Amino acid sequence: MTIDLTTTTIGGSGDKSNSSTQSSHYGIDQYFGYLPIQLLRQVAGEYFPPTTTDSSNPSFPAVVATLQHPPKLTSVTPTVSTTTTNSTIKRKRSSHRRWAYAYLMAGVNVLHPGYRGILYNVLVSAEFLKNSRADVVLMVQMAHNSPLDRLLPIEQAWLEAMNVTVKYLDLPDHGVQNFYTVQLEKFHILEWTEYSRVLFMDGDVLPFCDMDYLFELSDPPTGTTDPLLKQNLIIAWTLEPAHGGFFMLTPNEGDFQELEDIVRRREDQVHETGILFDEKLGWGHAIEHRGWRAAVGARTNTFLWDWHGDFVDQGLLYYWTKYYKQDVSIVINNEVENWTSKPLRPTNNNETTSHQNGTLTREIFLERTLQQPFDEFTCVKGKLVSRPRRYSQVQTGSRGEQWDAPYRDFIHFSGKFKPWLEETQQKMDLDDIVNRTWNSGTETLDALRSPQELWYYTFWKIHQRLRMGDSPMNSSNPFHSAAASITKRLSNNQTVVQHWKAFAMYAPLLQVDIRNLEIPKLALGGYPTYNMMKDVMKARTGRSTDHIEGWKEIENRKKAQRKYTPF
Repeated sequence: MTIDLTTTTIGGSGDKSNSSTQSSHYGIDQYFGYLPIQLLRQVAGEYFPPTTTDSSNPSFPAVVATLQHPPKLTSVTPTVSTTTTNSTIKRKRSSHRRWAYAYLMAGVNVLHPGYRGILYNVLVSAEFLKNSRADVVLMVQMAHNSPLDRLLPIEQAWLEAMNVTVKYLDLPDHGVQNFYTVQLEKFHILEWTEYSRVLFMDGDVLPFCDMDYLFELSDPPTGTTDPLLKQNLIIAWTLEPAHGGFFMLTPNEGDFQELEDIVRRREDQVHETGILFDEKLGWGHAIEHRGWRAAVGARTNTFLWDWHGDFVDQGLLYYWTKYYKQDVSIVINNEVENWTSKPLRPTNNNETTSHQNGTLTREIFLERTLQQPFDEFTCVKGKLVSRPRRYSQVQTGSRGEQWDAPYRDFIHFSGKFKPWLEETQQKMDLDDIVNRTWNSGTETLDALRSPQELWYYTFWKIHQRLRMGDSPMNSSNPFHSAAASITKRLSNNQTVVQHWKAFAMYAPLLQVDIRNLEIPKLALGGYPTYNMMKDVMKARTGRSTDHIEGWKEIENRKKAQRKYTPF
């Protein structure tokens, strides 16, 4: 489990001696990144001037030089040691143990390319997870108005090339798709009973390496009687006891249906009582014992369900793992709380579940608290890429010090700092990044100044390896030949043309004034609101929600508490 920035070559193989021959067939546009420029030209060629790849073009001289005379990097040694030292991580897992990393991409409409940022982040994540023994699975839910019910063939080919499995999700049967419904779709991982553990990460989370140690410590080989971690794992975040963008669950037959029943019961209670969200009982259980704690010291021993996402994924996750399944490890900065259950009252039969007909039969208690349990397992040792506080409030402390694993092993790109956004790209210089890394022969983490640069550079290499800049009409590339027919059809759609034109992050290469273009919003981006939940309730039951009071006041109060700032 090592962060390896040296394996991807221009030619896409391990033989760097062939990279010069391979690269001679491409211009700089093929290596800029993100949307395939040739496809963009085909779809919107009448709107853009042709892009020159002549060596006189001053836009990206270092990249051009790299393509013409690629360096031979025969011995590149990262300056950061990332080798796992604990031998248990190296053990071959037994036959009953099968794991997966899961992502979700929803609201996908090929006419609106906003989803591509998430798609590209999954490709980059798969590169960092390539040494894992777990599968990488992407859940895809198309938009209700998408002309296609699947990804483009070229997108499917990229994912297959990176060993990413795609699972398609049906649209909600009530017909409403918004950010509230999308946040609940991630719990479909509970249906994956072919896996013994599934670690879910949001589409804007980037792992720096595989985190198989979390699987190993929760799902050890047969014969281990006291695993370090429980069957489920959640992590506290800046102001929340559970982060909906990073958690591990154990799938079991019937679990997803039980979770859906919990959601339906709460929505029905809202209709009956007119109370939108009970901050004392939350999803069905008062917070007792020590209360909940956030990852930073601002909120400790809190007993109300009053955090960002409490009425959706982050509240449901906390309730499901701690009070319903009663089997969870909660990571809170450098501590791990292990919670389990004991009989609530004497029973005539040996109760093995925490619920019976929706009624609690067992109570939760804190079994033990572990101090810094992951120090010997973390896959990133020493000082990682410098991460200013603006990039992450949790993963670096107030003075920039590194936090403990697993926080240090991934980054959740927040708000406008997502590396695939145009505003972030304007602050990065691909030519300079290539000069500092590939061209200089110092392909190390220290040569990269931020997680955004690490992402950008890694995607640049994937872009080369998969020949993502090739024209989809070029049948010589097997990744693209299957996309020819669909590309022809879409290129005649003027709506497609306008939306591709509006993707301003590619304007510098296309020599277009970005001030004349509109930046599209991310597919189903933002954060869930109570109004979205009311829309779903009304659509599902056909009943009016006008009698439900107080939702505006609750949202305004939470905004004032700065809990509704999107990650």
